[in-house]
Amino acid sequence: KSRTPIVPVVLVDTYKAFDISYLGPVRTQVHYLEPIPYEEYKDMKTTEIAAEVQRRVAEKIALMLDSQKE
Repeated sequence: KSRTPIVPVVLVDTYKAFDISYLGPVRTQVHYLEPIPYEEYKDMKTTEIAAEVQRRVAEKIALMLDSQKE
């Protein structure tokens, strides 16, 4: 309803900060993806918007995993 861009975010290893069995510093990552402008999602249903955000997040995670293999 606010007509603002949606900014998908990928959080990596954030669960480690809450792992009480792990002692020591925790390194996490936050990746802000390209915003989705209102014009791109204005005619979509909420479930379609959620699916698009999920697709973009999954794509970013796949790219990160591929780069770790190299």
